[in-house]
Amino acid sequence: MLASGGQFFSLEMLLIKVFPLWAAIAIHKVSVFGISLLGSWLLLHRGMGLAPILAVGFGVWYGLSSFDLYMYSLQHGISMAAIPLSIYLMVVRADKGDQYYRWIIPLAALLSTSTLLTHSMMALMFSLMVATIMLGLGNWRRKVAAITILFVFVCLNWADVITSFTQLSQGASRQPHLFSFHSLLSFNFWRTSQGEKLVFFYISLIISLAICVIYARRDGLRYLSGLVFCLLANPIIMLIPWERLGLGFVLGIDFGRLTYGFAALGLIPMARASLIVAERWKSPLAQGAPLAVCLSLAIGALLFQKASTIVQYLGEGGQAVLTKVPNLRDRPWQTDPHGRVVTIPHLIVPFAPLAYGLETFDGYLNLQPMIKARFWSYAKKHLPIYSGRNTFIENQLYLNRPMAFDMRCCDRFSLDDMIDQDFLRLGGVRYVVSYVPLGGNGLRQISGPHAYVARHKKPFRQKIEEDLRQIASPGEVFVYETTNSQPIAFFASSVTALSAEASDEEVYQAAIAGVASRKVAVQLPVAPLPQATGQVAALDYVPGGYVAKVIAPEGGLFVLNVPKTRFWTVSIDGRPAEVFAVNGIQMGVEIYPGAREIRFEYRRPRVADLLRRLIHR
Repeated sequence: MLASGGQFFSLEMLLIKVFPLWAAIAIHKVSVFGISLLGSWLLLHRGMGLAPILAVGFGVWYGLSSFDLYMYSLQHGISMAAIPLSIYLMVVRADKGDQYYRWIIPLAALLSTSTLLTHSMMALMFSLMVATIMLGLGNWRRKVAAITILFVFVCLNWADVITSFTQLSQGASRQPHLFSFHSLLSFNFWRTSQGEKLVFFYISLIISLAICVIYARRDGLRYLSGLVFCLLANPIIMLIPWERLGLGFVLGIDFGRLTYGFAALGLIPMARASLIVAERWKSPLAQGAPLAVCLSLAIGALLFQKASTIVQYLGEGGQAVLTKVPNLRDRPWQTDPHGRVVTIPHLIVPFAPLAYGLETFDGYLNLQPMIKARFWSYAKKHLPIYSGRNTFIENQLYLNRPMAFDMRCCDRFSLDDMIDQDFLRLGGVRYVVSYVPLGGNGLRQISGPHAYVARHKKPFRQKIEEDLRQIASPGEVFVYETTNSQPIAFFASSVTALSAEASDEEVYQAAIAGVASRKVAVQLPVAPLPQATGQVAALDYVPGGYVAKVIAPEGGLFVLNVPKTRFWTVSIDGRPAEVFAVNGIQMGVEIYPGAREIRFEYRRPRVADLLRRLIHR
């Protein structure tokens, strides 16, 4: 994923268009590390007076051990790496000279083009506020102006994304998690170190804070207050009654991302503690200890992550990554061009082959439409729905869940144990791709190997040799075809009318019962329910929708196997028509006799549309 989700200009997309892919990635990675190192050096050396070699050491630690920098830089952009640089230019330099804004405006413009709006940018802006508390409130007007300039640039470049978020979040399944003591005490929470569970960072930080409080009480208390506020900001924000204020869309934001800047903020007390140690204990050992600690943390974290990645690639999990999946444009086994394809990866994530099985327009923004979330939660049968956070809030399906099935245990797996295949068929899933053999009612293998030996039965040396060969020569995957899968577009043969009060389970049961015969379930009151049927002559994908050519001399009920969400419109031969929910997960429209073309379009109002409306009023 790139730091490109609908903004007007993206630095990452520019790099990829100008350079070959791997060259663009290399340039971006080097830029991320360079910016993190430069920013840390400026903040700690020029801003706080730390010795150059120590400032470089802390900069290396931040650039190498920050998980979200070297692992997700293309996703987060450069703004996560630029937190120390931004603190120096916007907060520290607020007291220095009249050239303050000379650097602020170009920095704000650059950061707005290379960020992830609700992740790295949220962390950056919040870190600037916390750094103002930690380093003093002097010249606060300049600092507020600088943060405002950054905010304006972000809003200008991300206007459509922000508009989309406010329009879609209230109908989405995501709900942010609240703070709890359980999460505070868990290693998952401590991952805010960005060093992936580096408890040594927190030991060093606690020692540094203690030194600052003892020997520089005023500054130490400011550092402590800022860091505590950083940790508590999320629950404080979530206690505000946003829905009563008419701002319910705020609940779709995960303010836990505010803590992403915690590691950068931790540089400040650690650097100050190093200054105190160097001043009070003149020995070379005492002065070099902070540098040794931070470099050890950096190298250790980097080696840990790289070793973990190697294990995943050369271990059982790597098989799913290294297997050969036919090109999307060259799948000889796909006889149905519109049949959906899902994948079963190693360590199967229950939602992964499902949540992306139905097309999602408008990007994802971590927001899963509620209609799809309910559908797949029923499809998972008896499997527990784990929120990945603390609790499952009011049947809200949070998508970021841990892995659930380990492929190392068995020679063959039953798809029926993982998912209710009737829901796959109802969702139009025609093909299932898997690294390991799958069993299940109605599955038929149509491609892939015919022999399989589980890795746990092979000698260790053979495993390693085969895994190394896989890198150069990927193996084939198993491809299965389901039976009686509902097509993407079809005419209903008949209709089961349900009351408006029918539960989701009742709707799905009625829908599944009619999959093979194309009998659909509709909740009343809706448009008239015609019993005549027609024929779909052609179905084409177009930007933002679908166009179907139909033969319907007597009319009928046309069904498109795409979730009915806000902003979908439909027209029949150019005339607007009403679209309504069918089978709890699909869209339907009544077709009059002789209709020829049905056009479904996803028309979410964009910023330009909203401005035109204001101008024409």
